[in-house]
Amino acid sequence: MLDGTPRRLGFALLAVALLACDAEDPRSHDLDDDTAHDTAHDTAHDTAHDTAHDTAHDAAAGETSRDAVRDGGRDVDAAPGTVDATGARDAATASRDARAQEVTEASVPADAGSDVDEARDAGSVGRDAASSAGPAAGASPFSPAFHIALRVHRADSGLRGTALASALEEMNEIWWKQASICFEVVVVRSEEPRRDGFDLWFHRTKVGCNTTANGVYCGDHDIHSLDVPSLNAADNAAWDTRQNPARTSAHELGHGLMLEHYNGFADSNDSLMSSGRQGFKLHESEITTARRRAQSKAVAGAPATPCAAVPIVD
Repeated sequence: MLDGTPRRLGFALLAVALLACDAEDPRSHDLDDDTAHDTAHDTAHDTAHDTAHDTAHDAAAGETSRDAVRDGGRDVDAAPGTVDATGARDAATASRDARAQEVTEASVPADAGSDVDEARDAGSVGRDAASSAGPAAGASPFSPAFHIALRVHRADSGLRGTALASALEEMNEIWWKQASICFEVVVVRSEEPRRDGFDLWFHRTKVGCNTTANGVYCGDHDIHSLDVPSLNAADNAAWDTRQNPARTSAHELGHGLMLEHYNGFADSNDSLMSSGRQGFKLHESEITTARRRAQSKAVAGAPATPCAAVPIVD
């Protein structure tokens, strides 16, 4: 009996040792928790990064798609009382139109100089002068000026010589005296478009892009105006253009400078970017947008002077 006691005691000690070996090592548990935490953190970080990257990529793709549609889409200036063929553009959202109507710090062109107040005051002087005395008044309000090449195609037009030159001179007045933008015009009979700048066609009876309207913007080298657009007068006679083709061509070039329609407001009938009116007024936010686009289209090394005279071509 005595000889069996140590043996049983030995078995008991061995069992205790085995149980101790099976117990969880506190350090390994902590390591497992840390590893799991790190893995979860890395997974969450990678997921957030991928999501942010995908969101940014999608947003960029959306901007590219929007710009592609804007550059190649049709934007028509319908005659009074007609339905715009691109109703989606005229049915602009209230928030976007509200932003277009607001006057903010951002309304001053980025290239108008570092003194924001001075730039705004200069712009106000030019606009107030034009408002009080019509298209013949007001000086160039911004610096630098931007000169953009414009090829005018007249093969399908009945406008000739001084009539065409006079309309294009007034078109330039509208942009120069409010936004310091002018179009350096070359008049041609050919259909071949430029590689830079803009191309504008005049037509006797029907504009291009298979649409019926006063004018249409289908792309920078696919802009059209009727010789005799049908326009109603502005509410304020000081904002009436003298020649309807001047207003329609200036309006369609506004689309080329990335401006949308400005319809449905109290002052829409006086505005250049409204539909079917003689108004030529540009708003501060429109001037900002147009000048930024004009800078990218401008002729390099052009002098900071008024537009060159439009050639008279019989």
